Amino acid sequence: MVLASILLIPLMLLSPNISIGGEPPPGFTIGGPGVAGMLILENERDDAGNELYWMTVTFRGMCKREYVKKKLCYFPFPQEIISFADITSDMLLYYVLLGEGPPDCYSECGTEDIIITKVRKFRNYRDKIVADVVFRFLIPIE
Repeated sequence: MVLASILLIPLMLLSPNISIGGEPPPGFTIGGPGVAGMLILENERDDAGNELYWMTVTFRGMCKREYVKKKLCYFPFPQEIISFADITSDMLLYYVLLGEGPPDCYSECGTEDIIITKVRKFRNYRDKIVADVVFRFLIPIE
């Protein structure tokens, strides 16, 4: 889902631990290299066509000249979303994805918290969303 997916999205590029807001959480700042790429969210439905309130989130992009790919299956919808078709670009902007930072980008092992800071070319095709996004890292303030 968000992320990211993500992937984010995590959106995020992207984990079940997400939050929404225009500012980083207290004790954090936004920094590190930008991770730019394509975020794809795909709605999961049961055999009868009903939404399961889960999605598959895939992010493909670049960070420091390195190719980044993350895929999260069975990523839950954020609680405030009633239907996948209702997701907008504004809902993706500033999603925080906990522990989904890619390795060899901000640090060797990755797993940093990331935030979607830009959403462009957003397209919602009812059961599939494609958007160009930029992730940044949430850096603890020391």
